[in-house]
Amino acid sequence: MPTRVTVPRSSPPNLNLPGVSLTSHHQEEADGRRTMELEVRQLCSSTLQSLADSPRMANVLWPGLLLQLSPAAHGPALPLLLQTSVGVVKRMQEEGRLPLARRCGKANRGCRSSPKSTLPQELLARLLMLGASSFMTVQVRRAAMFLLFELMSMFQAGSGRFWNNYKTEMLLYVEDHKTCFCQREWEQQLLQFLEDLLFFISDHTWLGCFIASIRRQLAYGDKRPGDKSFLYKCWGTVMMFFPAESIKPQLWLLVEMVDFREEEEREGFARALGLCARQQLDEIFAILEHWEEFVSRVQLQPSAGGSLEEPASIEQLRSLLLLTYGHVVHSGPTDLILETIGFNILAPMRQHYFLSPHDPLVRSAFLRSLALVGEAVTQVSRIPLVSQDTYTVLSPLLEMLRGKDRARLQSPDHQHALLAISYIGKFEPRLSKEQEAETIGTCIASAMIQRPALAKLRGTEVAKSSALRAESLQELPWEGLDLVLQTFLEQHLTRTTLLHLFLV
Repeated sequence: MPTRVTVPRSSPPNLNLPGVSLTSHHQEEADGRRTMELEVRQLCSSTLQSLADSPRMANVLWPGLLLQLSPAAHGPALPLLLQTSVGVVKRMQEEGRLPLARRCGKANRGCRSSPKSTLPQELLARLLMLGASSFMTVQVRRAAMFLLFELMSMFQAGSGRFWNNYKTEMLLYVEDHKTCFCQREWEQQLLQFLEDLLFFISDHTWLGCFIASIRRQLAYGDKRPGDKSFLYKCWGTVMMFFPAESIKPQLWLLVEMVDFREEEEREGFARALGLCARQQLDEIFAILEHWEEFVSRVQLQPSAGGSLEEPASIEQLRSLLLLTYGHVVHSGPTDLILETIGFNILAPMRQHYFLSPHDPLVRSAFLRSLALVGEAVTQVSRIPLVSQDTYTVLSPLLEMLRGKDRARLQSPDHQHALLAISYIGKFEPRLSKEQEAETIGTCIASAMIQRPALAKLRGTEVAKSSALRAESLQELPWEGLDLVLQTFLEQHLTRTTLLHLFLV
């Protein structure tokens, strides 16, 4: 009987369009990789959790686990790392094995290169950074601050009850602002916490190690300008407690790490000097004088800016100098600055502004700085004699508002100009009635010009439409203008003043 041979059927021809099967194959590969990554993460998570739950493993995980709290290296894993770290710290506390801060003087030079040699300072810098970073979720920020307060015993910083109250208030703030988190307010709370903590520590050796830890954080290449800006402010807070002779050497070490081309970094650096000025005013004024000379050299010889790691333009350096003047007055001891504010602050600000009056960076820094100065000096008990002529301080702002550049008038610069005028109008000597009338008229005109449709339709029947007028009025910058009007009406509310106001 003949043997039957089975011939395998050939596969049906591929009727798909070219590239479709290839795309499907790539999609399957990508899905497979994602599935594998998820499984690996779950495995690592459960393994780490098991290790943390083991009574004998806390000593193995300490302190290496906490030193892995780096957004660049382990960003997605930060919630798990923080949660596990809290468990490890609590177990170390229960067993009485949580180390205290080490000294790092001449006998311990390792603090400058090794995070483990100054563990408390290193953890303080890292956790403050995680708590402040706007790129972290609110949950990560809260976990970082919770862990920081669990480590308070390491810092030898006084009463536990005081810090428990601090912990409650700060964590409640995070909980209450989950959906409307204000970065500026939160940073201010963190800096105030740091200032109080360093006041209790008050040890120059400890602070020196903490400064080294801040510089290590700045040296990491993954830092965003906003994060670096916060670290500069931490540096300025630490410098309040340093001996005066150490300020300049520490400042030049910091300058090497600042990218002056970034606006956020310039702002943070200026605020750092302002914070430092609270206790080191004479040193900061000397630094400002030196900085003025440096900027002048760069203007005359641009290659002089090459002494910075990242050369900045003359306008960027000048805007930094202007911002620093404002922050020194705003964050520093304003009452001590008042006697010489015209000579030491306002005159140099005007000088540097008029060297580059049309540059947007310089103009913006000048306006913001004047607003900072004005806010600070009007909050003290007495109004300063700022110069022989208040109108001289005010006149550059009025010139800006008279400009026809609508883009400029619709920018934040316009609001900063109005805000600054509302403060400067309270300075002594008072403006004359004619100068007040000019100021009010210029401010109102600059606000109205932001609605060009209103000017084009003025005098026509359409302009009388209540709907159009209501829409136009809603879009005007009323907040800044309102402050200006309050300033002058509070000084002498008369029928003449009101009549002039309505006739403008």
